[in-house]
Amino acid sequence: MSDGPRRNGWQHRMGGEHIFWCDGCGLPILRARCGRCGREGRPVELSPPGDVRPAPRGALELLLSALRRQYGMPGVFRLPEMTILNHVSGLDRADQVIVDGRLLGTLSFDPVGREHSFAPTGAGAAMLLNAGARHLRLRSDGRGHVKGKTVPPGALERLHDWAAPGSEVLVASGESAASGRVLGGGAGVRIRDIAPRGIRFSGLFPTMDNAVSANREALEAMEALAVREINSVVSDHPGLPFTVSFSGGKDSLVALELAARTGRDPVMLFCNTGLEFPETVAHVRATARERGLRLLEGGAADAFWENLGRFGLPAKDYRWCCKVCKLAPMTSLLAGHFRGGVLTVEGRRRRESFSRQNIRLLEESPFVPGQLNIEPVRDWRALEVWLYIRMRRLPYNPLYDADMERVGCWMCPSTLESEFEALKGTHPELHSRWAGRLREEGARAGLDERALSAGAWRWKVLPPKMRELAGRHGWRSPGPRTGEPALYVATGISPCLTGGCSLEANLSFSEEVPFERVANLLGTLGEVRHSEDLGVAIARRGQLSAKVFESGQMLVTGPRPDTVRPFLREVVGAVLRAARCSRCLLCVKACKKGAMKVWQAPGVDLSRCDHCGRCAKSCVVVKYADKLVERGNR
Repeated sequence: MSDGPRRNGWQHRMGGEHIFWCDGCGLPILRARCGRCGREGRPVELSPPGDVRPAPRGALELLLSALRRQYGMPGVFRLPEMTILNHVSGLDRADQVIVDGRLLGTLSFDPVGREHSFAPTGAGAAMLLNAGARHLRLRSDGRGHVKGKTVPPGALERLHDWAAPGSEVLVASGESAASGRVLGGGAGVRIRDIAPRGIRFSGLFPTMDNAVSANREALEAMEALAVREINSVVSDHPGLPFTVSFSGGKDSLVALELAARTGRDPVMLFCNTGLEFPETVAHVRATARERGLRLLEGGAADAFWENLGRFGLPAKDYRWCCKVCKLAPMTSLLAGHFRGGVLTVEGRRRRESFSRQNIRLLEESPFVPGQLNIEPVRDWRALEVWLYIRMRRLPYNPLYDADMERVGCWMCPSTLESEFEALKGTHPELHSRWAGRLREEGARAGLDERALSAGAWRWKVLPPKMRELAGRHGWRSPGPRTGEPALYVATGISPCLTGGCSLEANLSFSEEVPFERVANLLGTLGEVRHSEDLGVAIARRGQLSAKVFESGQMLVTGPRPDTVRPFLREVVGAVLRAARCSRCLLCVKACKKGAMKVWQAPGVDLSRCDHCGRCAKSCVVVKYADKLVERGNR
């Protein structure tokens, strides 16, 4: 079955993102014509990736609170249930808010000030002004071009006390409305956007059920296609057990419903990482019970807390916790029940992240031998997921109503700082537990306390926006954390007298690592020789060679520069495995030759090893080798 781009009405291109809007019903529509009133829809362009979603009750309350605090919106003002959010790039939370098919503005969270704020567009300024928002007024009619310019205080009728420096304000001028920010030092207001003042809220307040009615035909077509795709894959793999990966989230809920609509009873698979919200665990078990389905639950117990001291704080670019708490128990669960292979329906979607944008209908799990994953909702938007849930009346995780976009591990570094702040109110005991460990591990890692409180712990290497924030507030940008391995790479690659080139490096640890263990794991890279007397091990693979000394010094040689540095990464990865094994057993399960063993420490039967590299690719520790080599080159 073809898995290329689809263009049959409801499906959307990954570029040039848009939805349609029915101005008669006040609803988003998935096709060009409204299925409720028959009116032609108006295209609404979306910032990529365009994964729009209906605003949950908690988000509407948050947005209304910000509008009343910042713009003095009257108490009777309310937003329609079908307010749409579109996540865009930002320092933390940044959601474009779409009302009546118009971009009202952006709701964002300041990780330093710990507060949400709303910045309107020009159209949003007009809509809010006409709904009774407080505002500043220009003395002139403002017909000149003011967008992007600074309006001095003298050009305003009055600069009110509530218009403090740094605050977002609305500005009225004749037939125009503008949004802007008050500058410090009495410099006036910087105008960001401007629009005709006649733009108003429609006054329509449609419900989610109305949205389902307007899109039922499109949703049923999506459902039918997804069920056909699942049936096609199952038919091509007769005899394989049929399962669904159910995390307790919205996407896996839809995947479960689609799998059930094939007429089969899938086995539900749930990995309890030990970091799940209590509501999520309860929802998973209740769903299995209510549907009468078998639930297989893998558990990591306290694996995260037991390994936190060993690996340090997890990060977006150092997610050791995923392998220890999720992949390892799930691999064990599947190996124990489905030794001959298994089909698993998942709820992964392309628009969720850059790493998922190339998802195909059928993919082999890179971590679990024999597991084939079916991805029937890969092209769906979050909006379509929620409309489908409503159409089929599927009971969903109640955490979504509280404005939680992610309902997995409650302290995941990939969640937003705004969600961790919200945890104070929804789950104070969980917030307190992680805040305490953050302070403890942050101090041990040498992290600046101010950076820690703003969420900088979420990265090993800060992205540009966080580095800019650090510079603005005078934090120390995190370097290698105290007690972590440190790699120092000599500048440049040197030519060898005998031909080829070489690269020198030194890897240091805070703990002592048995060198025979290092030498043994170097054998996964190629042929290895070890001299205990000299304290050196030499690994060779083709024209590549690595000489590793007990002191931590390394000399890697190869035919060309573009082969030497990648081999250094492999060598560093092997040494890291010897030093920091968490005994998750992923490498043992990944090895098709039965060569890998883990007891108190990892070891390899070199008589069986064919140097395929699967064990290294499955290892959580090896992922850190890239960061070490990258940092060591600076």
